[in-house]
Amino acid sequence: MQNNNSIRSNLSKADMISDIRLCLGGDIKREHTYLLVEGDDDVKFIRPFLSENVYIYESFDGKNGVEEIVANIFERNERVIGIRDKDYQIEPISNKVFYYDFCCMEMMLISNDDVFEEVCSECYEGERNFSDLRLKIFRELKFLSIIRLYNETRGWERKFKGISISAAWSEEEEKIDKSIIINKINSITNSSIQVEMEKEISDQLEKDWNLEDFLNYTQGHDFANLMATICNIHKKRGIKNIDIESNLRCCFRYNDLKQTKLYSNLIEYENENNIKILR
Repeated sequence: MQNNNSIRSNLSKADMISDIRLCLGGDIKREHTYLLVEGDDDVKFIRPFLSENVYIYESFDGKNGVEEIVANIFERNERVIGIRDKDYQIEPISNKVFYYDFCCMEMMLISNDDVFEEVCSECYEGERNFSDLRLKIFRELKFLSIIRLYNETRGWERKFKGISISAAWSEEEEKIDKSIIINKINSITNSSIQVEMEKEISDQLEKDWNLEDFLNYTQGHDFANLMATICNIHKKRGIKNIDIESNLRCCFRYNDLKQTKLYSNLIEYENENNIKILR
């Protein structure tokens, strides 16, 4: 199905504001909706599901840019909306900013059994079934997910850019060497994780997480990186995290979207405001 949505990307904040204002001013019949998303992957994912009257804007500053434009600059215009990762935020700052299910787009896709099973069939040749593989990846990443969670909610000010999950993976033991990750975080941040932080991490590690907990607290890129690493043990063909993420998006169909909270929230907003978002 051909999709003719207009996409605006690589715009500065000022240019984006000007473009939206210009489009709103020229939309005499109020036929169009203006959707801001975090990045290029979000554009690729959401575009096939949108009505042709939706203008898509790629944020100039990720989720912060989405919120600034939608909730502040155009707070009173119901036709300017945003979709962003939930991450560790509890509630949206505006009824015009919508979350993907769980913590991010990737987790929403991974939560779907049919989608994840398809991706496993394409990329994974190990002995685990899709459900066991998903749980294995979640459990191996739990300690890093806890650090990310507390870094956001406790203000730990740890830095993560430069962490290599593949470098910390032990093929022989089929485990992540946590010390390698911790040492890298300490090196990047130029500060060691303190004793009280270690205790909080240890206490949370001892708690049982169910599938929903993992989906709410695991970063999508961490999951894709570890899954690609595990898949490469068997396939030996250089699968990358972007390949996992791309496959997830491609396997996710409109009927899958209809099962999500995101879909329900968008449909409810459409009906309340007499606008069109989804096809």
